[in-house]
Amino acid sequence: MEHYILEQVLLVFMIAGRTLIGLAPYLIAGIILGELVRNLSWIYRLGDAGQYSGLVSIPLAASIGVVSPLCTYGTIPLIFVLLRKGFPLAPLVTFLIASSSLNPQLFFVTLGGIGLEMALVRLVTVLIFSMLAGFILIRVPAVSVLNPHQGEQPGIHQEEPERTEGGRGINVSLRRIWKDLQYIGFYVIVGCLVGAVIEVFVPGQWLTDLFSSGPFTSILVASILGVPVYVCGGGTIPVIGSLISSGMNVGAALAFLTVGQVVRITPLIALASLIRIRYLIFFVIYSILYSVVIGLIYQTIK
Repeated sequence: MEHYILEQVLLVFMIAGRTLIGLAPYLIAGIILGELVRNLSWIYRLGDAGQYSGLVSIPLAASIGVVSPLCTYGTIPLIFVLLRKGFPLAPLVTFLIASSSLNPQLFFVTLGGIGLEMALVRLVTVLIFSMLAGFILIRVPAVSVLNPHQGEQPGIHQEEPERTEGGRGINVSLRRIWKDLQYIGFYVIVGCLVGAVIEVFVPGQWLTDLFSSGPFTSILVASILGVPVYVCGGGTIPVIGSLISSGMNVGAALAFLTVGQVVRITPLIALASLIRIRYLIFFVIYSILYSVVIGLIYQTIK
């Protein structure tokens, strides 16, 4: 019995190590790309987009959002600044959702952990998801959406873009790359281990029954579970990769990734500093419904 347990534990570490080796180049490439984008003038381009109509500013905000390296906690302070400058709410929300849903790191980790098709599908679904939200908000008065006490929420990390020159700029970028690698890498390692545990110990038949009993049921379950279960984008990818290998259908995987990235508990708490609770609830419902629809479409196409 002891030998069996030891063999299973060793198998877990072997699978996790193999997955981590496959993901490492993509993770590093994504972090470096994110740092390069951080130093570009995308924030100023986003500000300029506010001068155009929604048909231009919203798609542009969504496109810039998916290449932004800022997480939810870094984006919200930026939104506060732009709101105070009179920037329209709809493209700002579009940018916030797109930036929170996908970034260069997540794209590359998805590419390495699941495959090119899922990475591209995530990109397209995030663009559609964020733009739909933006177009919905065009007709909604900003004062009815925004938290009247916005900006007073404590504990939000103030990550503002900074411009540096010469060697100091390179040193700052290298330090940020190292910190991002440490932070995201930790969750990726944990995700690789969890994915390996699932692959070794969770019965494939159980997963088949849960996620493959029917497209609608499995996708709905994945969408709902994405809210409380989803932890970190980088760490979740290996888990989803293992679940797909063990029987999870791709529609449910896409639904889980779509809803989980934007309606995790901690970002929702941060979002409460920006928008009213009733719109926060609406956003969660909208996210779940969208993930179900997009999951069913993807599963049908596949």
